[in-house]
Amino acid sequence: AQPFVRFSARLNLARLRPAEQRLAALDAVFAELGRAGLTARELATLSLNLGHQAQGLGPVGTALAHASLEQARRLAIVPSRLQIEALDALAQLYETQARRPESLRLTLGALEQAKRLSVSAVGEPLIALEWRHARLQAALGEPALALAAYQRAVDHIEALRADIPIEDEAGGSSFRQLFEPVYMGLVDGLLKAADTRADGSEAARSAYLA
Repeated sequence: AQPFVRFSARLNLARLRPAEQRLAALDAVFAELGRAGLTARELATLSLNLGHQAQGLGPVGTALAHASLEQARRLAIVPSRLQIEALDALAQLYETQARRPESLRLTLGALEQAKRLSVSAVGEPLIALEWRHARLQAALGEPALALAAYQRAVDHIEALRADIPIEDEAGGSSFRQLFEPVYMGLVDGLLKAADTRADGSEAARSAYLA
């Protein structure tokens, strides 16, 4: 079998293993990838897959995920959906570590690259990027920027809705996992913005009457 097919199969098998065995399997694959005669795109694709799987497997898994995703980012063509997915995955890794400024920098970089492609060419990662953008801006005390990002995420959902499968590869609901939290985030942001405006109007009225 071709090296890419062989390593893809190994990664698929690793996904089925218990967590304690999965990390060892992923580490072994990562050690072999660089000398397997793969093209840059193939190596980037496999590294992205490996990086996703390594997340959540403890400190060693986090280090492996970071190395794999950085490799995917370096090797992917710019701009391309693969490059954007690598930046998205790295941003997610940093967000889970509460490294918000770094996560935001990567998210904004991916969104900037996405502007050079059509919405349909980027697809679902564009929604995830704007959703994270909104979460990070809210956490960093920028509610107006967060609200704008939520609105763009909803706009992308509407533009891509017909192309997004009802269920993901694991059988989960796309609405529950992606659509619902984005819409709820937008509604929450709109309500908070309305409360802020109401508080400002009341304060101005009180000052005028004082």
